[in-house]
Amino acid sequence: MKTLFISKNLAELSVLPDFCKSHSINLLAHSFLSFNSLGFNVNFPFDCVFFSSPRSVHFFLSAYSLPQDCLIAVVGQKTKSAVNHFGLTVDFEVQRSGNVSDGAKEFAEWIGSKRVLFPSSSISKKSYQQFLNPDKIEEVAVYRTVIGTKEIPASTFYVFTSPSNVRGFMESNSIPKDATNIAWGETTALELERFGISDCKKMTNSSEEELVSILSM
Repeated sequence: MKTLFISKNLAELSVLPDFCKSHSINLLAHSFLSFNSLGFNVNFPFDCVFFSSPRSVHFFLSAYSLPQDCLIAVVGQKTKSAVNHFGLTVDFEVQRSGNVSDGAKEFAEWIGSKRVLFPSSSISKKSYQQFLNPDKIEEVAVYRTVIGTKEIPASTFYVFTSPSNVRGFMESNSIPKDATNIAWGETTALELERFGISDCKKMTNSSEEELVSILSM
């Protein structure tokens, strides 16, 4: 029987469990990450806040009230939904794709010279800041990402959903040579390369639906 490991907790999955069940694939779901809120200060006025994940939305908006005229930019539909949950409207959405640089350029063109606040993780890659004027941005760590580790049984498929999860996995595991590796986007694929894993399929939309499509090929 084939086995698929994915670095997400089972509660985060909606489509993959049914797919694996119908295709007689044993599903192993485990995230190596845990998260703690951090105290933070915002030190200068800003025109726009940029959320790269639902988690950044939760930790920031649970502790800070945005000005009424503040623009909100997000990455992906799930982050947009998290903003809507707080009763707020999104002004700009970067479509989640495998190429982060394209999204960063798209955002830079939209925001122009406005001041931007980036609430993020303590280990953020700061990917969406790369094309902005450093004098026009402020980064605040609103939560701490803690990377744990655990031994995972050998699997047929390995799906890695973030660079941090790659590091947590590699601390206690190795990947069999004949396994199929799937990276949840560009930065995750680059992290796998750091560990010598260059043969992997790179997702572009980073969704369960896209993963199921890849597995069905």
